[in-house]
Amino acid sequence: NLSAEGPAAASRFTAHLASDSITVAGRSIKGPELDATGTADRASPAADVKLSGSVDGKPLAGSASLQTANGSRALRNLVVTLGNDRIAGDLTLNADFVPAGTLEVDAPEIAPLAALALQDASGSLNGSIVFSSDEAAPTVKLKATAGQIAHANLELRNATIDATVYDYISAPAVEGTVSARTLRSGKTTIADVQASFTRDGDATRFSANAVANGVPASAAGRLTMAGGAVAIMLESAAASPRGTQIRLAHPSTIMVKDGSARFDGLDLAASGGHVVLSGTAGATLDLDAKLASLPASLADSFAAGLGASGTVTGTVAISGKPAAPKLAYELDWRQAGLARTRAAGLPGVTVAAKGALDNGRLSLDAAIRDAGGLDIKGGGTVAVASGSALDLAFSGRLPFSFLSAALAARGLSMDGQGSMKVAVKGNPARPAITGVLQVKDARIADAASGVAMKNVAADIALGDQVATVRTLTADFVAGGSLTAKGTVGIDPARGFPADLTIKIDKGRYADGRLVATTLDGSATLKGPLLATPVLSGKIDLARTVVTVPDRVPASIAKLDVKHRNAPAAVLKQAKAMKPPASGGSGSGLRFDLQVNAPRQIFVSGRGLYVELGGSTRLTGTLSSPVAIGQFTVRQGRLDLLGRRLAIDSGTLAIGAGQRDIAEIDEE
Repeated sequence: NLSAEGPAAASRFTAHLASDSITVAGRSIKGPELDATGTADRASPAADVKLSGSVDGKPLAGSASLQTANGSRALRNLVVTLGNDRIAGDLTLNADFVPAGTLEVDAPEIAPLAALALQDASGSLNGSIVFSSDEAAPTVKLKATAGQIAHANLELRNATIDATVYDYISAPAVEGTVSARTLRSGKTTIADVQASFTRDGDATRFSANAVANGVPASAAGRLTMAGGAVAIMLESAAASPRGTQIRLAHPSTIMVKDGSARFDGLDLAASGGHVVLSGTAGATLDLDAKLASLPASLADSFAAGLGASGTVTGTVAISGKPAAPKLAYELDWRQAGLARTRAAGLPGVTVAAKGALDNGRLSLDAAIRDAGGLDIKGGGTVAVASGSALDLAFSGRLPFSFLSAALAARGLSMDGQGSMKVAVKGNPARPAITGVLQVKDARIADAASGVAMKNVAADIALGDQVATVRTLTADFVAGGSLTAKGTVGIDPARGFPADLTIKIDKGRYADGRLVATTLDGSATLKGPLLATPVLSGKIDLARTVVTVPDRVPASIAKLDVKHRNAPAAVLKQAKAMKPPASGGSGSGLRFDLQVNAPRQIFVSGRGLYVELGGSTRLTGTLSSPVAIGQFTVRQGRLDLLGRRLAIDSGTLAIGAGQRDIAEIDEE
């Protein structure tokens, strides 16, 4: 209802507005009523206004009195309450309606008040706003504290502001301080925010410090505001993710208008590398980032323990909405490595990758190469928004020179190359790996044992968490061959359980100093390869020659000789030279091997020449082997002090116990 009386230029009016319900910013205002009475006089307006209703069951009330005196207008006794929230104060308006006065805000829960201002926000706010129009330009002083405020995807906690904004209508300039315990936006958390502002003519000089996602950061520069736009002139900026220094390479200006920021060649330097950012970011993203020799170690800030090394060069285009950005990238990662690859002794490689991120799915097209001939290509997709499901495939060649450093650390050398065709699908924590690994015409040698193999070929199938060795063949360099087949489980939690069968056909072995032999046999290797697998089976030795050197290497264990009918002085000397026994069960590879050699074991050197035959059973572990068996002397002789002693028969017994025991009977 609206009624008026009196002259048109200064009529007195009465107004009453009411509704059952209205919805503002998603909140319902029940039974709103507005009553106003006053004089509609342009030169001397006056009115008394009252507001009532309820929001979310909380009573809404408001009142104010518009008065005019001596050409000045004033809002007296302005009070708005909503539940426990209250805004109150008095304001004077000049001829241009610029206010002067104070408003006090006490809002334990701002959500209902925000709805009245057509905003969706929650939290608490307390403070004062002091308007002044006495100076050449109007000013406003803000003092406020906020326990928590949430708006859209932003959340602010424990914030304090104490600032004055000069000429806030035409060319705002700020002086004061702002601090906050935390500021969150999506997955970004900015903590310990401290910012200070000082006037610099019509501009505002600022400096700020914070910790963004655990990374210390700082910035300083000047702000100018005019025509609804903000120009941020960055003079310096720095951050230190995991000790890597990132800094602004040179001053740069960021323009902010209508909620959108424009970057024009913002150049960040990091350990000799650079990222140059251009484009706009606001309600939509249109950014281009150029990377030049950027340290890959920066990735550790997002994936602790990754241990990335090398440098990255390339481009990244960012588009779409901030809540669901789209990426298109083309990157070149040189001397690429991770903590695990370096620990395994693998060299750095070059990774060329391109792809996109769209709708929570990352596409990848990559090539991995090195100077030694490594060439692996492949790609696929990773569903990063739905449990990180993998759908990747790779194929290519793997020269064993790539593994040379890792093999050398274990006393091995390997020549040749292999090929691979592998698919990886499913959950990254337990992916399904399928494919084929093949090796042809390779050579491998073990420096410690002297074993050398050539013509090494293998065909290994991957599937159902198992690597199946369909064929593995090799020739001993000295003659003979080896074949193997079986399975190895691709299960790190179970130590890669193996079930392999190995066969040797007329294998020739010679270490070049002590032993030369020919052997046949078969064995199995079962159990977890990373724990205590068991090597069991039977080995048959043919002609075997053992040369006793003039000097025994320190690595060869001494024989524990048992003397028969020896003088007392000799027994006393032997006891003094015998070291104390030591126990221990050992660890690693375990043995259960039967070694047979019926005859043709020839031992010669230092005047000794004998032929032996017999068998032994090898048990225990690689670090603490145990041999039990007996060998019979077939024939022999011993040249000693210019005389020859003929050996017609005898035995060499090897027994279990604290120490191995060798016994020799002569006739």
